[in-house]
Amino acid sequence: MPVFTTLKQILVLCWQERAVAARFGLVPIAVNLALVVIFREDLEPSAASYVAQSLIGLVSVLAFAPFCIAWYRMILFGKDDVARRPLFTLKLPEFKFFGWTILISILLALVSIIGLFAGGGIVVALAALGQAYAVAGGVVLGIGWAAALLMVLSRWSIVLAMVAADQPADLKEAWTISKPYGWSMAAVQLLIFLAAGLLAALALAGVIPELMEASRSKTAPSASTLLALNLVSTIAGAATLWLCSTLFALVYRRIMSDQAAAAPAAAVPAPNPAP
Repeated sequence: MPVFTTLKQILVLCWQERAVAARFGLVPIAVNLALVVIFREDLEPSAASYVAQSLIGLVSVLAFAPFCIAWYRMILFGKDDVARRPLFTLKLPEFKFFGWTILISILLALVSIIGLFAGGGIVVALAALGQAYAVAGGVVLGIGWAAALLMVLSRWSIVLAMVAADQPADLKEAWTISKPYGWSMAAVQLLIFLAAGLLAALALAGVIPELMEASRSKTAPSASTLLALNLVSTIAGAATLWLCSTLFALVYRRIMSDQAAAAPAAAVPAPNPAP
C-alpha cells in the first residue's frame, strides 16, 4: 500500500463525494461548533472548564459516529446503502465495534502513560549530554511512539470491523490479515495529522504569540483567543477524522476484495495425481 498513492486516493475520493460528506458531516461539525460557542465563557483553565470540555468532546464523538459509519458504509457498499439506511440507525455490529474500540483505546492510553514516563526518563538522560540531544531524542521518541500507537489502533480498527461483520469472525485470523497494512496506515495518518497541524497553525498565526506569552507567564489567554483555538481545532479535528475514516474504509475494501478473490481459488479442488 504505497503511502503517497493512498493519500492521493483518499483526497480524490473525498473531493468526488464532497456532496455526501457535506450532507452528513456538516451536522456534527455544526453541533460541535455550537457547543464551543455556547460554552465559550467556560474555556479558561479551571475545574469547571475541564468538565465542560470533556462533555463537549463526548457529545462530539457521539455526533461524529453516525457520520463516520455512513461514510464508511458508502465506500464499502455504495451510495445505495446510505440511501436505504437512515443516518442515525446503529445496529449490533456497530455497537460491538465501538465497544471494543473504546476498550482498546483505554488500554492503549494506559500503555501510553507508561511510555510517557519511560520516554521522559530517556530524554532526561540525553539532556545530560546536551540540549540538542534531548530535543532530538524527544522528537524521535515522540514520532516513533505515535507511529506505533497508530499502527496498533489502525490494525485493531480494521480487525474489529471485520469481526463485527463476521468476515472473518475470528480475531486472530483478522489480525493476521491486517498485518501488511499496519505501518502504512500509520504513515498515512501521521502525514494527515502533520498537514492538519500545519494548516491549523497557519489559521492561528495571529494568536500564537499570545498563546506562547500566556504559557510563559502562566496566565490565561483572552476569551477570544481560546474561542478561536477551539473553533480551529474543531474543524481540523473533523477533517482529520474524515480523512482517517476514508483510509480505514479503503483499506477494509481492499482486504475484502483480496479475500473474495482468494476464496474461489481456494475452493477449486486440487487435480487428482496421475495414476
